[in-house]
Order: sequence, then structure tokens, then C-alpha cells
Amino acid sequence: MNLNFRTLERVEEMEKNHPRDRFNLVYLIMVVHGIGILMPWNMFINAKAYFEDHKLNQGNETTAEVQEYSTNFMSYIGMAAQFPNALMNLVKPLLSVIIIMVLVFILTVILAMIDTNEWPGLFFWVTLGSAVVLNSACGVYQSSMYGTAAILPMKYTNAIIFGNNFSGTFVACINILAIALAPDIRTSAIYYFVTAIVVLLIAFDAYFILPLSKFFRHFRTITKLKEQQMRHQNRNCCSMLSSYWKVFKEIWVLALSVWFVFFVSLALFPQIQSDVKSLHFPIHEHYWPAVFCFLNFNLFAMLGNLITEWLRVVSFRMVPHGLHY
Repeated sequence: MNLNFRTLERVEEMEKNHPRDRFNLVYLIMVVHGIGILMPWNMFINAKAYFEDHKLNQGNETTAEVQEYSTNFMSYIGMAAQFPNALMNLVKPLLSVIIIMVLVFILTVILAMIDTNEWPGLFFWVTLGSAVVLNSACGVYQSSMYGTAAILPMKYTNAIIFGNNFSGTFVACINILAIALAPDIRTSAIYYFVTAIVVLLIAFDAYFILPLSKFFRHFRTITKLKEQQMRHQNRNCCSMLSSYWKVFKEIWVLALSVWFVFFVSLALFPQIQSDVKSLHFPIHEHYWPAVFCFLNFNLFAMLGNLITEWLRVVSFRMVPHGLHY
């Protein structure tokens, strides 16, 4: 009992007196990983014109089967992305999945460089398989990074969320630049997907910088002390689940609200929103979905995330008898 009490005192002291995150290095690393987590998803959905109008469009020779792939490509890619992503959030190994993501993007670049007009059906299924592998790896990457950020103060978890939103804005801007500067859609796609490889390699390197930070090592030590205390208390799986259930009962309204926001957003974006057409707005049709679907959605999501750093409409705190506003 005395051991547990001394451990608890030491943990509280370390949490109050922690070293400074010099140059906000750990925060920036979390932002980089937030960008990397959603890079595959954003890359594939922003390349809507490349997949639907270039790779899966053979003009008058397009078969009914390939036309079906092209018409509903965003729906297929959404299912191929979200289901494995959710499933693989249960798995944890990290560094290997970033390498897998890089390799899949290399394959995507190779497919962009070669002529696939003779086998559009095979190209569609290879692309769909790539999306499954990419987003399975992304699910592992996401759960691992949120687990890593969980040992740090709350703002570092928000850094990953900000990185997620910035990732979408960054990819949307890269897509617009590629449309404007590349001589054709094929060259545009090559430069576009190579950008993803570069960002993922930066994220891979950034992971090795984390343990060099005194700030990160300090909070990792706190986590180890907490784990030791739990072992001394003989906390088994049932007691852990009971603790999670007690917490969930206090926050279920907030949790359900967040779930519904994501459910409704992803039901509309990108499939429905990207198919909205401009009638009278003075902008070229190639730029319409890039600007008013992808950039618009991600830019305002990023700004909304930033605003919450300074403006909180509702504040709440946990107390022994429940959640008080």
C-alpha cells in the first residue's frame, strides 16, 4: 500500500513539474503524423478526375462494366477505405505499416506511368486492392499514434487531429497546383502521388526523433509508473472493462454526438458532394470539385479545429458524481 502511495505521489509530482517541449518539437511531430495518417485517403479521393475520367474512361469503347466502375468509383473507394481502417484500428505495430503505405504509393505511381487502356477492369481492382491495403495500414498507424499521444497532455492528441485536417487541405492544394501546372492529367497524377511518398517518409523519420525529446521521455516514464501501480493493484481485464464502462456512462452523449458528426460527414463526403456540378459559376469544370468539394471541406474543418484552441463554447470537468457543465 505504501508502495502504491509513493508511486502515486511521484506521478503527481512529475505531471506537475514536467520539462518544456523545446521548440514545440513533439507537438510538430504529432502534427506531421496527423498529416501522414490521412494522406492515403485524401490522395485517393482528390484524384477523382484521374481515376474516373482518365484511367476508367475509354470514350466510345467504354464497356458497361467499366462505366459502372467509373460512375461509382468514389463509393467503391469509400467502402474499400473505411471498413479495413476501422477493423485495423485494433492492431498496433507502427513503423512497418508506413513502409507498406510507401510501397503501395510507389505501385500507384507506376500504374500512373503505364498505359492501362487495354485492361481497365484489372486496373480498377488493383486500385481497389491498393485502397484496402493502404487504409488497413492507415488504421494501424492511426491507432498507434493516438495511443502514443495519449501519454502526453491533451493538446498533443489535438495536434494529430489538426494534422488530419491540415492533411486534407494540403492535398487539396497540391491537387489544384497539379491541375494548373502539369501538361496532362497523367503527369499531374505522377507528381501528385510522389508527394504522398515524400510526406510518409518524413513521418517515418519523425517517429525516431520522439525518443530523443526529454519531454516525451518524461511522460513515457510517468506511463510506466502508472502501469506498475496497476500491476500492484492486480487490475485484471474485467476490472479494466468495468472502469471503461463507468467512463463511457459519463460521456456517452458526447461520444454519440461525435460519432454522428463523423457518420453524417462521411456519408455525404466525398461521394455525394464531389458529384455536385456547377451551372453558372465562372470556374473551369476541372477546378470545381477540387476547390468547392475537397478544399472547401478540409479547409473549414482545419479552421474549426484551430478555433477550438482559443474559443470553447462549452467547458466541462469530471467530478466523482458525474460530468458537470
